[in-house]
Amino acid sequence: MTAPKHSLLELAALAYAEAARIETTQDALVASGLRSAPDVGKLRDAASFAALGRLVDLARGDYVIMDRLRHLTAAAPAQSKATTP
Repeated sequence: MTAPKHSLLELAALAYAEAARIETTQDALVASGLRSAPDVGKLRDAASFAALGRLVDLARGDYVIMDRLRHLTAAAPAQSKATTP
């Protein structure tokens, strides 16, 4: 089964949504009294997802990066087939 392809816009939206989900969950855990403070590791994960979203957004706005990504993704299937025994 082949995984569906995603656009960079979808990837950025997913990263932002995951960051928001983590932050919201941590806020809810503190508000409900299940935690005295947010989990610092989870907040770091949320910040990482948000940074990934920003990175994708920046890449989408740069024609040189987008052109390079097009070339890399076009070459990727050929490279993976060549290295598969």
